[in-house]
Amino acid sequence: MDKIKGNLLLFRAIWRIVPFLLLVTMFFTAPAGATHFRYGHLTWQPRPDIAPNTAEFELINAFRWSGYGSPPVGAIITETIGATTLHFGDGTSTPVLQYVVIAIFPSQNYLIGRALQPGTTTPNIIHTYSAPLNPATNSPWVADISSCCRISTLVNNPDGNYRVETQVRFDISNRSPVSTMPAIINAPINSNFSFFVPGADANGDQLTWRFSTAAESGITDPIGPPGLPNNPLVLNSATGEITWNTTGGTAIGQLYCAQVTIEERRGGVLIGKVAVDFILEIVGVVGDPPVCNINPPGPFVIQENQPLSFVVSASDPNAGDMITLNTAGLPTGATMTPGLPISGPHTGISSTFNWTPATGQAGVYLVQFVVFDNTGLQSSCTAQITVNPPSTNDPPACAITPPGPFTVAEGSPVSFTVSAADPNSGDVITLTGSSLPPGATMAPSLPHSGPNTGISSTFSWTPAPGQAGSYTITYTVTDNQNASSQCNVQINVTPSGVDNTKPSCNIVVVPNSSPTALDITLSDAGSGVATIKVVKLSNATLEIPYGSGNFYTKGQTAVISPAQASALARATKVKNNKSSTIALKVTDAAGNSVSCDPVYSTISEVVPEGFDLQQNYPNPFNPSTTIRFSVAATEARADFVTLKIYDLTGQEVRTLINEAVAPGEYAVEWNATDNHGRKVAAGVYLYRITVGSFAQTRKMILAK
Repeated sequence: MDKIKGNLLLFRAIWRIVPFLLLVTMFFTAPAGATHFRYGHLTWQPRPDIAPNTAEFELINAFRWSGYGSPPVGAIITETIGATTLHFGDGTSTPVLQYVVIAIFPSQNYLIGRALQPGTTTPNIIHTYSAPLNPATNSPWVADISSCCRISTLVNNPDGNYRVETQVRFDISNRSPVSTMPAIINAPINSNFSFFVPGADANGDQLTWRFSTAAESGITDPIGPPGLPNNPLVLNSATGEITWNTTGGTAIGQLYCAQVTIEERRGGVLIGKVAVDFILEIVGVVGDPPVCNINPPGPFVIQENQPLSFVVSASDPNAGDMITLNTAGLPTGATMTPGLPISGPHTGISSTFNWTPATGQAGVYLVQFVVFDNTGLQSSCTAQITVNPPSTNDPPACAITPPGPFTVAEGSPVSFTVSAADPNSGDVITLTGSSLPPGATMAPSLPHSGPNTGISSTFSWTPAPGQAGSYTITYTVTDNQNASSQCNVQINVTPSGVDNTKPSCNIVVVPNSSPTALDITLSDAGSGVATIKVVKLSNATLEIPYGSGNFYTKGQTAVISPAQASALARATKVKNNKSSTIALKVTDAAGNSVSCDPVYSTISEVVPEGFDLQQNYPNPFNPSTTIRFSVAATEARADFVTLKIYDLTGQEVRTLINEAVAPGEYAVEWNATDNHGRKVAAGVYLYRITVGSFAQTRKMILAK
């Protein structure tokens, strides 16, 4: 009986202890599963090719390797331990993310992974925002990953929260800076140790470095006093170099966390930021650290679909040391041969980097390689790779403003500007001229060179007595890839005291005409109309003079002899439901001429058969240009038409039309200003029309 009673008491004691043990087990097991975060870096780039206000995020994280079954490089893991999600800052977020393993560090038990688009095996994450900026704050969107917990063995912030964020905006042309690091930096004990947090920016913006705040990073206990160790980290804001005197208060094997924010400025104004979160481990000092080299050293500049190769080598000055070469991650599609990590003797090991960036991978990349020896000493080397879009060399273009031809009398000045531009970014263009009349000048003088965005030179001349006659000047613009184009201008110089007044042109629609007809009255009160040249003619017949039965086609010239004070020409459409083009050059007996171009708006009541967006004229232009388009008849009485202008980054510059438009033919002028009325910079622009399912885009050049 006593034995049974004793067993019952023992059972009751165990029964009371079991819930406590279960509670203790849950308390200590949960953080152990969650305390896996070792590194974080979140960047973004705009994707206007997908949709307006769309970003592509690259999220790189490091987690405990053994927590996912020690997967190899290339494996895909689901981040179920910490349940990492990406918060976009607009109230939405991803589900729990999957990662492709891009590097493993077995000796330190962590992997580095690149997040995948949810539901796919495609690297990076696409998200579309509702507006260029957060309308609630009128400031950039803030995307982040944030959770619990950091690893429990940290000296500072053990089991603490972490947060890694970046700013996203579409009101300016921009993409975030980038960085790269191994998750754990080995810091020699009792040393004045230094290392760099690398940074690069595809837009060339100024970068500065600072330690992240507690709100940005979740780090409430930074490295240094008032707690241990004795000395804080010191960060050079201009270079990203961190120096740390590990003397006093540190011990081999201790782990510390830190986060650095890289800010970008344009014109002194802060426009964005990214963060790099990493760990420092105190290691012993035995001999000298290993050495890492890249050959050729870079930086490298290539184009999409162009191969790149270089060799990464490592060695150690300490005989007998074993060294290991690894990487903090490669760009998508890049390989190392042999694959990393690799280990070998102190005399040297190497691996070859190979990459052919695919279409769409343009940008700037930092690839960091790390070498460490068997004592824990570590060194790194970083390759900076700039990938540009493939070059398609379009020829430059030149324009004369005003376009001419010019008729002046001896002793009277004539002036015009020759401008040139090139649609290919980075090209250098050169403007030359030939057959300039004696006494004429160009300012600046020719040849004149400058960037693709635009150059110009002004012609000035006052013909002297005896210089009467006709002069044709040819200007040639050539880029650094030997593509060229020409523009010409004619100057007619009359003797002093003779007729120098240009003819006039008056156009009216013939009432009740079917098909539609135009009467074009050409007048010159001085020496009289002498010739009428047909410069353009499509979908129309042209009778000169009207009633004579003489019809002319493009390129032909009607001679009025003797010259008349006025002449009447009639243009009649061939197909009434299609657009027509007519342009005449009228010259009087004294050599004065004028261009007569009946615009589409004159016959806009005619309904075209199809939709069309024509090339702007003039092109290149400055200060304004005209864009013509056709709207066909549909079931709706009026279709909604949008006509917008964009820069080459896809940013909207100006909305010209955004309303319902009846069928017809139209012309609209753009004066090179944006939606706020500000003048835009010289360069290449896109204009795009959308009418229902119809859309068409063309390119134009604003000359400098």
